[in-house]
Amino acid sequence: HSNTLRMHSCVSYATLKGHLFEGEEMLRVIWEKPKNVENCDENNRSNGRVIFELLSLSQGKGLRGKIAFKLGSKMQMKFFQEQADTMVKLVQSEGSGIIKS
Repeated sequence: HSNTLRMHSCVSYATLKGHLFEGEEMLRVIWEKPKNVENCDENNRSNGRVIFELLSLSQGKGLRGKIAFKLGSKMQMKFFQEQADTMVKLVQSEGSGIIKS
């Protein structure tokens, strides 16, 4: 990707072994934009791309953890879907950083 610049932003956490919910969660956004001005529009906005990654490697530990994890998995999936939907709205808002409802 010698013709693109990549900017990353990432947040993640991991639990310790033996925690009720063992695992790791990560959210990463990568913005790839062209280095040259020819790939920009009349407002000098890049026609690059945004990569959005959500990672969840979690499991319940022990009987209590497995039961609680199963009960909370729908809520977790809803959270991830909301994150993905928000990223799509941000990208579609023409780079303004403002979510249009």
